[in-house]
Amino acid sequence: PRGRRLGVITVSGGVGTLMADAASDAGLELPPLPQGTAAELRRRIPFCSTGNPVDVTGQVTASYEVMDFAAVEAARSGAYDSLVLFLAAAGAAPGFADKIERTVRLVREAAPEVSLAFSGIVAPELKRRLQAHGCLVHEEPTHAVEALAAMQRWLAAGPDANASPAAPQAVEALPGG
Repeated sequence: PRGRRLGVITVSGGVGTLMADAASDAGLELPPLPQGTAAELRRRIPFCSTGNPVDVTGQVTASYEVMDFAAVEAARSGAYDSLVLFLAAAGAAPGFADKIERTVRLVREAAPEVSLAFSGIVAPELKRRLQAHGCLVHEEPTHAVEALAAMQRWLAAGPDANASPAAPQAVEALPGG
C-alpha cells in the first residue's frame, strides 16, 4: 500500500466492525466512500451501509454485480491505498468462484496501484487464482487487515528496511583488563 487509507467492503456489518477495529489498532485510516459512489450504491441497495466499512449485505447473493460496482468504484476513486473484500463463505459456494475472480480482475484493471486483499472461505483453487492476480487471501478477516497494515509499515520504512545491521565497531580495552 502507498499509504494508510484502507477501504473495507463486506457482506457483514459485524465482521466489518471487527475489520475496522483491526485497522484502527494497526494505525490505518478508514476514509468514507466517495459521495457519488455511495449515492449510486444506496440506489442499488437502499439498506446498505455506505460508510467505511461498506456493507453491501447478503444482497450480493441475488445481485452480485453490486460487489463489482462497490469494489471497482472504491478502487478507482483515489480515496484508498488498499482494499479488503470480505465475502464470508461465498468463495466456497458453487457458482461464486468465477464472480469473485472477476471482481479481483476488475479491481486490478481499474486501479493496479491499489493493494488488494480478499477474506473469506475459499477453495484452494480459487485461492491460487486470486493470488495469481496479486490479491492477498486470508480466511480470517482481521488477518487480511493486519497483512495490509504490515505491508504498509514495511514500505513506509523505506529502502533500508531490509539492510543488515551495521558491523560492530572495535572498542578499546577497558582500563585494567
